[in-house]
Amino acid sequence: MLAALADPALVRQMADLGITPASGAPSALAAAVRQDMVLYRRIATEARLTFKE
Repeated sequence: MLAALADPALVRQMADLGITPASGAPSALAAAVRQDMVLYRRIATEARLTFKE
């Protein structure tokens, strides 16, 4: 991952897609995903969205 983040072309391409590249501990990623799930679950519930499998 660090090698990829050192590539300016890749970082620029990611930025063009609205992605902010970052490195960090796996536990930090897990925490961010948990927070996002709480947020988006609340949004889906309040909007009364339903999903088909």
